Amino acid sequence: MLFVARVRTGVRFLSSFVRDQNGSGCHQKIIQFVTLTARFVVLVWQRNQSANYMSLSRFVVLILTGWLLTAQALWAAPESVWLIGVDEDPFASGYNPTDEFSSENYANDARPGRVTRLQGDPLYNVGSNPTADDDFYFTGIFPIGFNGLTTNLPVPFAEPNSAWERALTDGDRTNRVHSFLSSAQAGAQSRLRLSFELVYGGIWLPLLGQSGEGFGSHDIAVRFRNSAGTTTLIYSNRLDRDTRIVVDFPASSVAASAGPNTIEFARVGPFTANTGYWIQFDYAQLEADTSALADADGDGLPRWL
Repeated sequence: MLFVARVRTGVRFLSSFVRDQNGSGCHQKIIQFVTLTARFVVLVWQRNQSANYMSLSRFVVLILTGWLLTAQALWAAPESVWLIGVDEDPFASGYNPTDEFSSENYANDARPGRVTRLQGDPLYNVGSNPTADDDFYFTGIFPIGFNGLTTNLPVPFAEPNSAWERALTDGDRTNRVHSFLSSAQAGAQSRLRLSFELVYGGIWLPLLGQSGEGFGSHDIAVRFRNSAGTTTLIYSNRLDRDTRIVVDFPASSVAASAGPNTIEFARVGPFTANTGYWIQFDYAQLEADTSALADADGDGLPRWL
């Protein structure tokens, strides 16, 4: 019974470790993990010794090999590059996935767009601060030529969630995210992960002055554009219900730049006369695992396929 209890303790601990691996308790968890592993080795060895299953040295090697492989997997967590909005729980009380965003402005805004500034930004002006448009900027100094800029664009603070248009519609089809990648995040060993959730789709029939039935059909395309303007399609699908999308792709497959890059979300169809369409965001996030494609163990294969 003691053996079973220790195994259950180990499983619960590992689950907690995975949840907390990016949190403040990570280092303490590692110490606890090592301590628990040592105790587990001693306990199981004592049971094996009486049955003469294997030598102590062989047993320790097997246990430690398993521990090292597990630790390597746990440490391979991706790092967040940017996050827009909050990934809200649809089963939680008061669920409102778009409440942190602004209403779309019913226009296909021309590049490069304008930055909604925060107090403390030298360019902040309370009387003329731009509102949400199709271009959303994270921090950095975006150079002339990027996204149609005719002068350098300094962004000391990322735009707030309220600068993100909540929906893609038939008349306001695009949201663009501009951010910087480090050399490691854009490197040959890096794998990027884009995740987002689209919800609350709908149809409007203006001639009848009422909504149509159901979620509607929405063709969604997502493209990655590097600093030089090279564009790569990374997602395309027709959605007819609330959908969470996760796209993993090597940074090299989209020619990612060490510097500014763009991810563009667009509703590209269908379009029908006298019919309005919309589909809304819960959140969007880009992450990078800078060593995902490294051959960590020398077997000729990347860590993650």
